[in-house]
Amino acid sequence: MLFATAKGLADGRRDAEMLEESGIASQEWRPNEVLHREPSIVPGIAGGMFYPDDAQISPAVFVESLAKISQRLGATVVTATQVTGFSVANGTIQAVQTSHGDFRPRTVILSAGVESSTLAHKLGIRLPIQAGKGYSFSIPSSTFSPSRPLLLSEAKVAITPFGDKIRFGGTLELLGIDNTINCGKAARNSRELVAVPHAKTTSGSGRAMERSQALHARWLACDLSRAPLRNLIVASGHAMLGVSLGPVTGKLAAQLACGEPADLDVSSLKISRFG
Repeated sequence: MLFATAKGLADGRRDAEMLEESGIASQEWRPNEVLHREPSIVPGIAGGMFYPDDAQISPAVFVESLAKISQRLGATVVTATQVTGFSVANGTIQAVQTSHGDFRPRTVILSAGVESSTLAHKLGIRLPIQAGKGYSFSIPSSTFSPSRPLLLSEAKVAITPFGDKIRFGGTLELLGIDNTINCGKAARNSRELVAVPHAKTTSGSGRAMERSQALHARWLACDLSRAPLRNLIVASGHAMLGVSLGPVTGKLAAQLACGEPADLDVSSLKISRFG
C-alpha cells in the first residue's frame, strides 16, 4: 500500500495495527525503501505498508477453476440461463423459473451480485443492494512492470501484475446498473504515485488502453442469513471484497443449507434488519 501524504500514511499505520491484532503481519517501508524496491514509484512519496502474507489472484481464472472442480465433484453448472421468476407456496420456494425451464431445488441460495435485489424483489423481499461501478484497464508489462501488486491509497487504485499484462483498477461510481465507460478515470487517478507510460492517452484516443471494462460491484455490508422463506438463503452484498469474502461466505452458506452449526455467528447479518 502506497501513500502520497503523511495523513494517508498515518491512517495506513492505524489500519496495519488493527490487522496485526488479527495476526496479519505488515512492515512499514520508508520512502527510500519503497523507491529502492519499486523504481516505478514517483519520488516524494510519504511511505508504504507492505503485507508479506498477502497474495494476488485472477478472479476469472479462480471462478472458472472452482466451476471445473465442482463439476468433477458432481455439481451441475448451468450457463447462459436467466432466472425469470419463482413459484412460492406455503412459505417455501417450490420452483425457480428460468429461460431453460423450471428447477425444483430443496434450498435456494441467492448470490447474484448486484442483481440479487432484483431477484429478491420478485420474492417480495427488500434487499437494498446498490450497484457501484469501477474501472480497469490493462497495459503490456513490457512498458511498466512493478514486481508486486500496488494499492494507491489516496487514489483508490490497485495495480496488479497478471503475466504479460498490468491491470489498473479502481474508482467508484454510484450510477445504478450503467454500462457506459469513462475511459480516463483510472489512468488519471494512477498518475499521482506511479509513472504510467502513455497514461495521458487513455482519456483521449485510448491507444494505451488494450482493454477497458465496466465492473459492477455489490455495495453493501454482507448479507448471510435464512430469509423469510424457509428454503431461501441470501449470500450477497460483499461490496469490493467478493474474492476475499467469497470462500468464508460459501462455507457458511453451505452449513446453513445443510442444517449444520455455522462456524461464525451470522445473526447480525439477517436480512430482517432492513425491515
